[in-house]
Amino acid sequence: MPATQLSSTSQHVLADVLTGCNLAAGTAAILLPGDGRPLRRSALILFGALCDSFDGPLARRSGNPTVFGAAADSISDLISCGVAPAALLARCGPSRRTRLSRIAPGFYMVAAAWRLARYGIGPRTSHVFRGLPVTGAGVLFAAGCQARLPARALGYLAVALGIAMVSPIRVLSGEALVRRDLETLDIAVAGS
Repeated sequence: MPATQLSSTSQHVLADVLTGCNLAAGTAAILLPGDGRPLRRSALILFGALCDSFDGPLARRSGNPTVFGAAADSISDLISCGVAPAALLARCGPSRRTRLSRIAPGFYMVAAAWRLARYGIGPRTSHVFRGLPVTGAGVLFAAGCQARLPARALGYLAVALGIAMVSPIRVLSGEALVRRDLETLDIAVAGS
């Protein structure tokens, strides 16, 4: 097997493994025993998002991204950054249930699923997303948990993120943001 094909195959397999790790992290965040534990659950969401940030670029670099891989990635994102944050919010809500604490988890989860259905599950063809990506919303929600925001603030955050996911706003991908920063750095270095 030629070295380039082996490298391509290795990258593709690693991308699939990272997608599996994303799914496992989200599932663990949902099924972690005991109520509470928002820091552990949100750390698992962040770990899933970290895996997700590498699986797509690796699959594209392998030269053979597949529709199956893109669909598996989208389902993993829905679990780790859509369902897991909603489950965390439902479990860590206030002891006295309010209208917000009852509505926000379901609204967030439905918005994540709606975003995937509305803007597609297939392989990415652009560095610009329509609507806030589910992974981005999951990262922002988990960061709010890590910052120890009160349950009421997390509820409002979940609703705002849900609206952003289904809205038509355009959001640059992480890859595009990194490339833009690197291009800016290259221009600054060349100019000095």
